[in-house]
Parts: sequence; structure tokens; C-alpha cells
Amino acid sequence: MRLRARDLLAPLVLSSATLPLQAEAGSPVQHGHERIHLLPNRIRRVARSAEPEPVSTTVISRSVGPVSTQAANTANAAKAASIVVPTVKSNDSQQLLSTTSPDMMYLPNTAANPQMWLPEKMQALTDAVDSLSMAYPMDPGTGNLQIDSANEQQMKSLGCTPNMSRDGGKGGYLDGHKLFIFADTSTSSTCTPDGGFAGFVSTSAAVDNGNNAMSGNALSLKDGSGEWASDFGTMRGFIPLTAGESAFNNQNNASMRYAIWPDSSIIPYDGKSAFLYAPIVFLNHEQETYAGSTLVSISVPAMGGPVAQRIAPKLFMGNEPEWGTVGGIRSYGAAGPGNSDGLVYIFAKGDTGLLLARTQATTVADSNSYEYYQGGGLAGTFSKTMPSKSSAATFVQGAFTAVDIFYSPRHQTFICVYQDAELDSTIFWKYLNADKPIIPKYAGGDEVDIVQNIYKYEWIDQGPLYQPAQPSGGRAYNGGMHAGYFDADDITNGGSKMLIAWIGPTAGGQMNSASAGYEHFSTTIEFN
Repeated sequence: MRLRARDLLAPLVLSSATLPLQAEAGSPVQHGHERIHLLPNRIRRVARSAEPEPVSTTVISRSVGPVSTQAANTANAAKAASIVVPTVKSNDSQQLLSTTSPDMMYLPNTAANPQMWLPEKMQALTDAVDSLSMAYPMDPGTGNLQIDSANEQQMKSLGCTPNMSRDGGKGGYLDGHKLFIFADTSTSSTCTPDGGFAGFVSTSAAVDNGNNAMSGNALSLKDGSGEWASDFGTMRGFIPLTAGESAFNNQNNASMRYAIWPDSSIIPYDGKSAFLYAPIVFLNHEQETYAGSTLVSISVPAMGGPVAQRIAPKLFMGNEPEWGTVGGIRSYGAAGPGNSDGLVYIFAKGDTGLLLARTQATTVADSNSYEYYQGGGLAGTFSKTMPSKSSAATFVQGAFTAVDIFYSPRHQTFICVYQDAELDSTIFWKYLNADKPIIPKYAGGDEVDIVQNIYKYEWIDQGPLYQPAQPSGGRAYNGGMHAGYFDADDITNGGSKMLIAWIGPTAGGQMNSASAGYEHFSTTIEFN
């Protein structure tokens, strides 16, 4: 569904946050005349063992917002004989078009950043090359900048309010913020030299400025000052590119490029940071090739907006299932949400349903630490043997294009919100028909790893959850729920409300133009 174009480079001073940081950008800013020839470092990737290495399952439930009194009361209620079957109370709320309200400050680039330059044989490659993502450091001209007391005095005002059009738009609750992460993003501004197109990046991020959906209003998405690269509204790009990826994009102009296209919701790590498994995509004259996935750590500092670190520049390879890029789920340890122990489960789209993998939350950046579901349902097993995309070892059947799976304390089971491969805009849902209430041990139950239930029981289809209006440019897509948005009233925290959001393409122009047309919508669903 996407119309993509080139990533332009812009300067950036990098920060270090919760996990290792490196640094994309969207500015035609000159990086200097010096050319540096970059040669790939030797790549060493440890071969995955074929022998099973079981992962400890001292883990449990996923929570993406603050743990509320309501959630605790729900979880500690007297044990019932069965789950509370989820039903929808209201799904007729009006869909609301999100607006943008960017921070109007930016930090000018003062560093001398010479343009990275690849050897001629690397420039002309027409297929994705692993070394460009794995053998180069992060490009210091890319990635959101962390603003702090040391550099805030250098901030300047944007000359004009930029107009934005962008793709993607999933996210989640993180450290008190309602975060939305986008893929291809273009900006236009009357302050540009030609009064139009300002720049283009493959990722951007914003927070809802004012918890607007809580009062029934449209989201007001605010991009932080750390995201802007010039006074006329070019962007740095939220997730950094490697120097190899940036140089390849810059030297090939618009004909070929590397992009990072986040399509899934964030996965909480602790109370201050979250993970995102994002696809690396290689485009050759707009022909898309999946080139692997990168693992990103996200945090939201006190100033400047969200920042991202690529803690594994390429975690999984392009010839493997697209692990994590469609989503995942956190299973906390015995101490509960906000702590760093426990597991991370991730999904991959298989030919007949979703494949499943898991690892300790502390080892997510090590591809050799993952073990994979081998099928078996109630008696299901995991091993180090990675299944192929055609494997029948799926834990839920379907042709998914977007998916969110989460634990509902209110219903003591799991719910799945998704879109399928059909060519309409419908957002569907199903629930896990467990044979007993699922209650985490930290909330008075007897299960440590409650997420393991998602492959042990049958998923019951419930049909449409919401029917977005048909966009003028095609079908609504990337639909899903925003976990934790309603705080204590959120369905992930024992409440009844759920925010869902999606992208609606318009009849506008290409993403690398001032007329680019992508709109972000949301609505509220309430469960019984």
C-alpha cells in the first residue's frame, strides 16, 4: 500500500540512553566536501545451534501502562471457574483525524560531519547487502537528538510550521507518554527555497499532546524538538541509519535506498524503555525487498521527545521469517510490570498463521538466545531450531497484516486485534478460550509465565471490531490497538476502554512530494 521515496541526510549529535545508541535523517543539508571511503569491517555472526537450549520461564503478564488499583482488584478477585468472555459494549464512536502540533524549536547542526562515501562497487549494488547494516557505525547525521541542559541554550525557532504526511502510526504507553511511531514521513513548508517539499525520512515519532482521546477528541501528535534538523522543517528521522545505509541512500539519489519501516507496537522492557523490532527494507526503483530486522530501544527523556537506539543493527536476516516485525508481547517476571526480568515473545508471519519465538528480556539483542515454538498446543515445545515461513508450527491461524495480542486483567484471558490480508479496511478481533482464568502470580494467581497460554488454547474469532470509512486512496491499514492509552481505564490495566488507530491513504502524491497523502485516524472501543 505504501508509496516510498528516498531518505535524505541531515546532521545530528547523538546521545546515549538506556541501551547502546547509534544513529536517519531528512535534510538536504550539506555534510561537507570531504569524502571518506568506508570499507566493510569483517562480519562475524555466530551460527545458531541446532540443539535445544530451553529458556527459563520465570516470567509473566504483559502490562503497558501503569498498574492500577482496578487492575490489581481484578487480578486478585476470587478465582472463578472460567475466564470472563470478552464482549464489545460500544464500537460506534466516530473516527477522528489526528492533527500534528510539532515543537517549534530545533537544534542547529554545528558539528563538522563529512559526507560518508562508499567505494564505487558498493554504490552500484542492486540487491540488499548485509554489511551496510552490520559493518558500519551509526551515522551521526541521523536519529532523534536528545535535548538536555548542555545543548538547550543553542535551540532556535522553526521558521514555519511544517505540514506532515506519514505512514505507520502504531506505538504504546511508555513512561507516562502515549507514543506513536511512523514509517515514511514527508514534510512540506512555505519556508523551503521553493515553498514546497521540505524533506523525507523513513521514520518519525510523536506523542499525543494532552491525552486527547480521553475526552473524546482527536489526537494531537507532537513531534519533539530533537526531531527537527533545520529552520524550514527537515527531519533527522527517528530511528538512526548506519553510515553504510546512509551513504548508499545518498549516493544513489532516489533510485535505490534502505529504509526502516516500523509496523508494530512497542514491547515494554522496564518502566523507562521499550523494544521495537523494525523491518529493514531495500528498495530498488520502489521494488521492496525485506532485508532483515533491526532491534531498537526507545526511551522518552525529559526534553526533546522520544529517542531511539539500534541495539542490534541487524538482528535477524532477510532470508529468515520476519521475527518481531509484526509484533510481540512482554511476559514480566515475578516482580511484575516495571522490572527488567522475564521474557519477550515475538511473532512472525507464516504462510498459515503466526510463528512464535521467545528469549529473556535481558538478551533480546542476541539472535542466538532465541528459541522457537515447534507446535504441539497444550503440550507445545520450544527449541533452538528456527522454523521456516512455511512451517505449520503456528499458535494462531490466519493471514495477518497487522496484529496486537495483549492480556486483559478484566477478562482474565488474552485478546487479539488484527487486520487480515483481505482488501478491505476492517479491523477484527478474537479472544483466547482458556479452560481456566489466567491470573499472573504477582497479582495473586498461580502462573509465572502467563503468556505461554497463547499457544495452549484455541483462539475464538469474533468478527469485526471496527469498520473504518474507506479512504479515498485505497484501504485503511496498519490498524491496531494502542496499549495503555487510557491509563487505569485501559483494557490492558483492568479497565474497559481501548484506543485503536490506523492509516488512511488519500489520493495525494508520492511521499517525497508536498502533496503526499497519508492520514492517521483513531477511535475508542469499550468492552463489557
